[in-house]
Amino acid sequence: MKRQILVFLRGIAAATLAGGLLATAVQAAPAPATNLLTNGGFEDTFVSGVASGWTKWVVSGSPTFKSITTSQAAARVAQGVSAQQLEVSNGTYTAGIQQTVTGLTAGATYRFTLSAHAWANSSDDSAASSGSITLKAGIGQGNAFASDAGNVWASAQYVNSYGTINVEAVAIGTSIT
Repeated sequence: MKRQILVFLRGIAAATLAGGLLATAVQAAPAPATNLLTNGGFEDTFVSGVASGWTKWVVSGSPTFKSITTSQAAARVAQGVSAQQLEVSNGTYTAGIQQTVTGLTAGATYRFTLSAHAWANSSDDSAASSGSITLKAGIGQGNAFASDAGNVWASAQYVNSYGTINVEAVAIGTSIT
């Protein structure tokens, strides 16, 4: 059985994140999708700059985690009224947010599909990019961390426009991150 998990990642200043995580069983006729994430659209509260239901991770650098709303920068929110934002001034980072999804079927293939965009600029111009950012989506087995060697990653560079990132993995147990 193959399941699809869709996440919408909204990007800004090295990445504003937001999304819904859906699973659908691929059968003769597609089954209705069920959202598997807590606060998948990043519309609920933010605690210490991170959307509720999510955990921040940082491998390197010191990004700022915060909410961005349509009233602040409508172009940076693809759906709804808010998104998870990560940004840094005069630096680089490897960081993001994660959530562990439980109750999955071991042996099933899960797909994360992300709609993402970002911008990088050496000045304070949020309307145009002068640099590049690599956005990544990953799946780890169980309660994984971003630096775990067994994670499966896909990457893309979408600067100033939205694009899609897809990554698939077979669940070894009943949870993935």
